[in-house]
Amino acid sequence: MTNDTLRTPAALASGSAAARPPGPAFSDVARRADANARRDRDAPRDGDEPDAHWWVAPLAGTVGAPALLLLSASAADMWSAVPALLVAGLLLPLAVVVPSWFLARRRERRQLRVTLAALACGLAAGFPVLLTVVGVVVLLVMLLTGNITA
Repeated sequence: MTNDTLRTPAALASGSAAARPPGPAFSDVARRADANARRDRDAPRDGDEPDAHWWVAPLAGTVGAPALLLLSASAADMWSAVPALLVAGLLLPLAVVVPSWFLARRRERRQLRVTLAALACGLAAGFPVLLTVVGVVVLLVMLLTGNITA
């Protein structure tokens, strides 16, 4: 092999005029565009700053949902119910609030964390009502489809 076939990229760039950009005007424009792109990419956006209190909403949902479930279950006298229902009542709100622990810890995600925690607490507080509604719907569907005879 000769030196002509083993040309490095540096040798190619400095060798022919075809490998270089078409003049200093082009390189100035490209340099300015690259600097603008870097500045826009690196500039902080609204809501993109770190959230020092990111943990408040997930913690409130994680602690508040089981507490609300226990209060609503005792008010509806569900302690004598099937324990699987109470376990499902604990798991459903926690399954809603768990993703909020793993969201980006930025201010722009704060509203989503608060929404997930509020939804978990709402599900926990309304769990007896949710069970009643689901039970009535299942009963009506079974009656209408002929699976239960009177």
